[in-house]
Order: sequence, then structure tokens, then C-alpha cells
Amino acid sequence: FSPRLFRIDGNLSKDMELIATGAPTQRSSKYSGCLNRSDLKDGDVFLVDTGWEIFVWIGKEADRDEKIAAMTAADRYSKLDPRTLELPVHIIKSGNESQRFREIFA
Repeated sequence: FSPRLFRIDGNLSKDMELIATGAPTQRSSKYSGCLNRSDLKDGDVFLVDTGWEIFVWIGKEADRDEKIAAMTAADRYSKLDPRTLELPVHIIKSGNESQRFREIFA
């Protein structure tokens, strides 16, 4: 699976924007920097699909509408691809990233 990074817009009627696709990875405990950290902007909200779990990252400067949209982003995303229905979803706030989330980015 090639991990994918999407930007979530506060306007729920808009589709998520694909920002980047990482190098193909196999399921493992480490993702080894398959996406670029510089793609995450503090003024936005992003969804990361690693293939085996989903992360919704909320930037410190994201506006209210984007933060609200973040809470429904994973649900909207799962409707696009049945594979994602059973994946765990993690909500991550900028500055409070877990080690597992940081491993995704170079």
C-alpha cells in the first residue's frame, strides 16, 4: 500500500485534496518516513491513510470549520473505500504527535 496524505477543507461539501502519496510500504511497526513532514501545515487539517490505520492531524492554527470537519473526515473517507471501514482512526493534534505518527514522516 502507498500511504496517502489528504488536506481536509472546512467546507464539508468539498472533496479532500490529495497532497502526497508515499513510497509503497508493507505492514510493519515502523513506516520509515514515507511522507514529508513539510507537507503538514499548521493552518490546515490532514488525513493520513497508512494502509493499516488512519490518522487525522489537526494543525494549531486550523480554523474552527476545519477542526469540526476533522471529526467527520475519517467517516467520510471510509465511505470512499470499504477497505478503510475496519481501520483504527487516531486524532492527533499538532505538537502532541505520537511516535507512531512521527515515523510516517521524513
